[in-house]
Amino acid sequence: MLEKIKKNKIVIGIVGLVIIIGIIVIIILLSPKKEESVSSVGEITEIDKPVVEMPEKKDEKTGEDMFEIFSMESNDIKRICFTCADDVELDLSASESENQWQLTQNPGVFINQEVVKKILDSVSCVYSYEIISEYDFTEYGFDEPYFSYYLTDYSDNVIYFDFVKLGDEYYLLIENDESYIYRVPEEALYPNTVSFKDVTQ
Repeated sequence: MLEKIKKNKIVIGIVGLVIIIGIIVIIILLSPKKEESVSSVGEITEIDKPVVEMPEKKDEKTGEDMFEIFSMESNDIKRICFTCADDVELDLSASESENQWQLTQNPGVFINQEVVKKILDSVSCVYSYEIISEYDFTEYGFDEPYFSYYLTDYSDNVIYFDFVKLGDEYYLLIENDESYIYRVPEEALYPNTVSFKDVTQ
């Protein structure tokens, strides 16, 4: 009798153990794989920039790698507004009739088209050394930008560019996409080096 009871207990124990192991196996199979979860999150964290393919080149002055963060055909730009080096507000727009640039408020003033072309070349393609996803808007000083300009295309979309200077470094915020800020070369601020006289002579 005692032997029978012992055998029953052993059988019950084995069955119970099998059930527990089965439950554990089911839980493991139904749980999301950690490797997939880590790799998908790690991709964003490691890159720390928009997940897009960006043309890369070297800065000839510093040797740093740069990535293209903004590109637009200069022929698609209808208007550009910025403050010149001599603190004059410059508002330029394309003249459809003559295929040239003019002062928006005073079309009769002579405009140096070669200088405007250089401005357009600098704003139509912007490169960055570093892309930053976590930042404090006020701490970086974007509430009072060092320099700003905006572009308007032929669909009347407006794109705003705000720059700040921290020490010897320049940072850019593209207001239409505030998820990131960019550490950019000084050349990105080229319009701010042009005077009103340069444009109108």
